[in-house]
Amino acid sequence: GRGYGGYMRRYQQVTINQMHEMGGVVARRPRGPKTNRKAIDFCAPIINQIRKRRVARDSRDLPIPLPLNEYKSEILPTFAYQNPAQAFCTKYVHTSMSKERTPMNSCAWTPEGRRLISASQRGSLTLWNGKEFNFEHVEPDAHGHPIRAIAWSFDDMWLVTSDDSGQIKYWQSTMTNVKEFQGHEESIRDVTFCPTSKKFATCSDDRTICVWDFEGCKKEQVLKGHGWDVKCVNWHPTKGLLVSGSKDNKIKLWDPRSGTQVSSIHYHNNTITTLKWNPNGLWFVSGSRDHHLKVYDIRTLKPFRVFQGHKKEVTCVAWHPSEEEVFVSGGFDGSLNFWVVDQPKPQAEVPRAHDQSIWDMAWHPLGHCLATCSQDKTAKFWARNMPGDEMKDEYNIGQLPEEQRGIALSELEEAVRKNERMNPKRKDRILS
Repeated sequence: GRGYGGYMRRYQQVTINQMHEMGGVVARRPRGPKTNRKAIDFCAPIINQIRKRRVARDSRDLPIPLPLNEYKSEILPTFAYQNPAQAFCTKYVHTSMSKERTPMNSCAWTPEGRRLISASQRGSLTLWNGKEFNFEHVEPDAHGHPIRAIAWSFDDMWLVTSDDSGQIKYWQSTMTNVKEFQGHEESIRDVTFCPTSKKFATCSDDRTICVWDFEGCKKEQVLKGHGWDVKCVNWHPTKGLLVSGSKDNKIKLWDPRSGTQVSSIHYHNNTITTLKWNPNGLWFVSGSRDHHLKVYDIRTLKPFRVFQGHKKEVTCVAWHPSEEEVFVSGGFDGSLNFWVVDQPKPQAEVPRAHDQSIWDMAWHPLGHCLATCSQDKTAKFWARNMPGDEMKDEYNIGQLPEEQRGIALSELEEAVRKNERMNPKRKDRILS
């Protein structure tokens, strides 16, 4: 027992003996109350899928999850089921708010799905943990102006961001800025990569769409034809074809090689706010300020489905990564709607997902989680409901059958009235 260690052990033992003789207890530094942070572990469903697919001939041999807590450990990934309802992420998980307290304009998951990147009105990029959704890192001066669009290359190596001043920046996966240049004279509204990641396209309020060589940072084509601000552009997942939407209410298809217009479509009565290709390469969906969503077939260049359900303008839309017929849309009033192509009405709704307009949304690469960013300065994470979930919270209650919804609403109102610690604004919003 010689040396500093032996001295400390004797000192601690004497101190403890004195405390016991005095009838006291050894005091410890008080720690805060334990909090159970919500987390989504996407490893367990993948392991279940790998373990069970060895003996399963097809979906008939996969177990059907019953609505019991015991089946939570047996849940499989979304793509293992042939039921589109497994892709509806209406379960609220977490709200993340940056230290800057500024609106979030865009978001994207990192290619491996471990982090979410959000872009703010102040020009910063924030990284959030994709499992526990806590803050990890921030680039406070990523841009000097509000960031409007971010996009990952298909080879998962590069992130491109653009802002209101027309600046374009390249970022590595380590969030290291390696290149910046002036792309447009006015605000850049959208960025999209080609399937080979060698080219990308941008659209701007200057009424043009530019096709860029990624390595050389050179402008190859300038596509002119829209009569007003171009709000969105998206590259075909497998071919050299661009689709764009503008404030002139028109959708245009372009050949990025020659810079010529292939077709012009006019089926909306107001500004086209969002456009996205389906991964199958045959469909694309458009959202507009006329409150409608439409799905088009490029073989006919006509909408074969019209979706009505939003009470205000549609601000963003995203196809599910594995369920071909499922997509989600966000509204100016903060609502979330989940759709199936075969059904004209929303199959799941979250009327007050955010307090203000939803500007962007992104599916996790596995499709089990959805991230949304909003004007209300928050990013929210949503997950699919698990077996045994009661679905009686303020976001999920609308998914219950009509005979159960009334009882659940009364129970929710009573619980909210008794909760004295709840924010008064949130309490009023729920009770209204």
